[in-house]
Amino acid sequence: MKVIDGSIKYDPLKDMHMADREKLYDLSVIALGMFDGVHIGHRELLKKCARLGRRERVASVCVTFPTHPQTVLSGKPALTLQSLNQRLSCIARTGVTDAYLYPFDEKTAHMGALPYLRRLAHIFRPLHIVVGYNYTFGRGGEGTPDMLTEYAPRFGYRVHVIDDRTVDGMSVSATGIKRLLSAGDAEMASKMLGRPFEICGKIVAGKGEGRTMGFPTANVRLRADQFLPRFGVYAARAVVDGISHPAVLNLGLHPTLPEGGLTLEVNLLGERLELYGREAKIQFDSFLRPERKFADKAELEAQIAEDAAKASVILQNA
Repeated sequence: MKVIDGSIKYDPLKDMHMADREKLYDLSVIALGMFDGVHIGHRELLKKCARLGRRERVASVCVTFPTHPQTVLSGKPALTLQSLNQRLSCIARTGVTDAYLYPFDEKTAHMGALPYLRRLAHIFRPLHIVVGYNYTFGRGGEGTPDMLTEYAPRFGYRVHVIDDRTVDGMSVSATGIKRLLSAGDAEMASKMLGRPFEICGKIVAGKGEGRTMGFPTANVRLRADQFLPRFGVYAARAVVDGISHPAVLNLGLHPTLPEGGLTLEVNLLGERLELYGREAKIQFDSFLRPERKFADKAELEAQIAEDAAKASVILQNA
């Protein structure tokens, strides 16, 4: 998949004869959305875009924002399920040929729906536009799928609206997935995602307390805008260099042995690997218990052993 940085400083409405490197399209099929999490509904939408592109023999383009609009609108980082690189990796697996990173800045935030649509039509010359049923665009979210349909004859595209997807009667959305994770329901969140919820990061050195208790842990560096599930202990898997290792993790503030801040610590079950400095994907399987303060280190050690045993059984039966 080709990733195109849309922040190149030019005005496609004025510059009609841009070189190929400016990435204007002769014709295309486009999918519009933020796609945080790239859940099962997103993937259905993007695969539809890819199929239409193949049918029309033109580029299929995922048009998305590199940063969440709420970061600009609220003035503080919006917490997201995925980093941009994670999101692009998932988008690439849907079969679309391109991802166009449309910069969301103050100018974009205040652009009306029709000027925004006119800009998209000029850049991409879309034959088809694929969106979700609840997609909005333009200043204050004034643009809707109905508006896209209204202006389709003027700009020469067809609109395809993907209906709501449900899992066990629950609507699938990034907001809903976050709500489930906040409650510790990693299993249902994973059903909506179509894969385990995961946090990716580099393994960094901690205080080494786990090693002294016979449970060496790897600390995962967290990005500032990472959405975090409910604090506590989970059965998990740690994927390093493409190999999945059963694990138990603790996410939180460590009330018994304070680490001085929020940490994500992972203990590989029955394995000793040197992980410092390596990248890992930590996949959340199921919630075991919330964080709590223990009376002393011995009580904590006993609980850690119990957590590891529970996690091992769960992961063996998964």
